[in-house]
Amino acid sequence: MNSLRILTGFILVVLLVWALEQWVTLSNSAALAPALSKHWVHVAVIGVWVGAIGAVLVGLVFLRIHSTKAANTHVENYVTAVLFTILVGILLLDYTKEAGPIGQATIYAAMMATIGWLTSAFLSVRNQIEQNRILRDLSRKQHTLNVLLQMRESAEFNKHRYAYAKAFPRNSSIAPDHLYHLKQEAENNGQNSFDDPHPYDALRYLANYFEFLAVALRANDLDESLLKKSLRGVMVNFHSRANAFIKLNQEEEQRAYEHFCHVVEQWRNDKSIEFST
Repeated sequence: MNSLRILTGFILVVLLVWALEQWVTLSNSAALAPALSKHWVHVAVIGVWVGAIGAVLVGLVFLRIHSTKAANTHVENYVTAVLFTILVGILLLDYTKEAGPIGQATIYAAMMATIGWLTSAFLSVRNQIEQNRILRDLSRKQHTLNVLLQMRESAEFNKHRYAYAKAFPRNSSIAPDHLYHLKQEAENNGQNSFDDPHPYDALRYLANYFEFLAVALRANDLDESLLKKSLRGVMVNFHSRANAFIKLNQEEEQRAYEHFCHVVEQWRNDKSIEFST
């Protein structure tokens, strides 16, 4: 992509130098007014091309601000192709001055037709990119809704959620000493019954589940706006209450729950949605 930008810049410099050379040639005539009168067609052509180049550059800046990365790539390709077409057309006009008005009119027509074809192809590609983006957004939202519905209907999730709620009082953090005692108890007792998970196992299950959601979110597989509106308060509060559990696991593995912590820190500082603590 850098080489493409270098090529675009080079073509633009050549075109600007050509326009400046034409203007200087006219300005250095014996009398400027007669020269402008005699060569008004050339002056008009220079003005049109300079204006066209300026319009293309302004459009490029606007599209880069309001477009996705993929769309920006096509914008740069389009601008380079248009500038190259203009450069080739100007060179052909200079080399075919003796062909007369008909020959040069043919070159103008071919140049305009090429630019029109490039514009049509560019708009078609942009529309396709926009349609694909809309479809991806809809698919991501639908997938997020499915995940949320499955979470609410999951017997496994609700079983661990109830065990967690029963073992740890609401609106209070889990004390490190109590957490260490629960961990030792869970390791000594082994696997609990299927219907009654140990509080430490419930805590670990929920933390792993929220880490899974955070990983999917950061991989752009889930819709952040929808997930934030649904689970922001739940995940932020769980992170605050289970902070000792997360730190205990990070002492053993430094990157434990890193995605969950990253998402929570972003959401915690976002005041656009209020949640109870």
